[in-house]
Amino acid sequence: RYPSETGWYITGGNGFVVQSVSNGTYPNENVTMNEGLEILEEIHLDYGLNYTFTLLDSFLDGQNGSAIIYLGSTADYSKIIGYYDHEDQSFEKEYNISFQASEAGIISLSFPMGAPTMSDVPIAMFPLPQPTSSIGPSSIVEEVAIMIEIQLDVFPLETGWKIVDLEGDMIKEVVFGTYNKAFAITHEGINLNAVFNYTFSLLDSYSDGQNGRAIIYLGVTADDNQIIGYYDSELHSFEEEYNIAFQASEAGIVTLSFPTGAPSFSPSNGPSAIPSNALSLEPTSPTSSLVPTLEEIDITIEIQLDNY
Repeated sequence: RYPSETGWYITGGNGFVVQSVSNGTYPNENVTMNEGLEILEEIHLDYGLNYTFTLLDSFLDGQNGSAIIYLGSTADYSKIIGYYDHEDQSFEKEYNISFQASEAGIISLSFPMGAPTMSDVPIAMFPLPQPTSSIGPSSIVEEVAIMIEIQLDVFPLETGWKIVDLEGDMIKEVVFGTYNKAFAITHEGINLNAVFNYTFSLLDSYSDGQNGRAIIYLGVTADDNQIIGYYDSELHSFEEEYNIAFQASEAGIVTLSFPTGAPSFSPSNGPSAIPSNALSLEPTSPTSSLVPTLEEIDITIEIQLDNY
């Protein structure tokens, strides 16, 4: 009934907003008590990268409709890569959906009586069943090992990090004060559910960023052919927190170009000591899938607004 309370935005793995619709964009007119307002928004994203869709409610009482993210330019139920439905999920201010803009991110949903249409279900898009995709919850999920490698800077006590899942639940955390050796290279191993999407957050307690690196590897070794997430202070910057969305699978591996061989960490000349054979990424002609000039693909956002 009050669609003007609904807004949303999409952020990339670096935390930057790539598309947004502010509260008040969708008008309240022509909306009845028993029927919501159906909208479709089409945007272009870099193929294969991970993103977060955030559904917002300005009145802080949630959204009594649904939101579906489709791969492609049509509302194809076989191409769903993210969804929210008020009958299965709830929120007050915002609800986050992590998704990948590729076929690997497609979620398989089971419709016993066929895919519903908006006219069939006026308020809830459809009562969503439990996802059968490996990207969603499952009673039996294979685990995979990943390794976090961090090059600390001159103030190691200021560095911390965490990994959260799609629901925002904490999976692993290293608090400030854990690391005490300047310029050291640390390795942390952890098991995650295979092919699930996660967010790694690099944190700085002094709010002046981290002048080193963080690399997420698939597996238990620092194999530069198995990188699924990457931060480098020469390419990125942040103050309190830097977020890296990644998938714990081979589909999440990013391609990085090392012109003179994979870099080795051996800082000895201060906090900005980065090896001369470090990763080279030119902003005008990037070769890494972490840089947003890749092949683009259409996605469609479908939102059924509620009474409010």
